[in-house]
Amino acid sequence: MQSDFRQNFLFAGFVFDVNSAYFDNHGGYEFAKQFYADAYKAAVQIVGCEQYILSAVMHADEINRAMTEALGREVYHYHLHVVYVPVVKKQILWSKRCKDKALVGTVKETVMQV
Repeated sequence: MQSDFRQNFLFAGFVFDVNSAYFDNHGGYEFAKQFYADAYKAAVQIVGCEQYILSAVMHADEINRAMTEALGREVYHYHLHVVYVPVVKKQILWSKRCKDKALVGTVKETVMQV
């Protein structure tokens, strides 16, 4: 039986992406840096905790050709890539083997699980 490679890698990701004109009209690179600093804070809230974020990279590796031609100068497209380990809260219940039968089926503890 061949292993499915997707079973061996447990991570997810998303991209914060905004139209280049927005940043160009609001201060360019400095505005984009602040915007994506705030976006990173939002990513931490979405993911649940900063420790689960593996990578968060803001970069401008693509030129927006339409804006570059329209403005007569290079205009870059900024975006933030976030890669994280998806984690959920899981409730562990007391089992039937518990000595106190009143506890059976109730929550013993809550753990974070990938």
